[in-house]
Amino acid sequence: MAKQSLGEVMIFQLAHHVENFLHTHKKPVPTSLYQQMIDRQTTIQKEKKLAADYVETKEVRQILI
Repeated sequence: MAKQSLGEVMIFQLAHHVENFLHTHKKPVPTSLYQQMIDRQTTIQKEKKLAADYVETKEVRQILI
């Protein structure tokens, strides 16, 4: 983008492009530390369940083979 804007008002165009990128990719801010804790615990529980399901599936496959 910088090469395309060479010789023009490049700083404003680059700043506008960065602003649009950040606006598109921003993540919602948690409402509180408590909400962050709950979200983290939920994520950990989901990961543990996925790991347990994977192990169970692997064991079933070994039994069937």
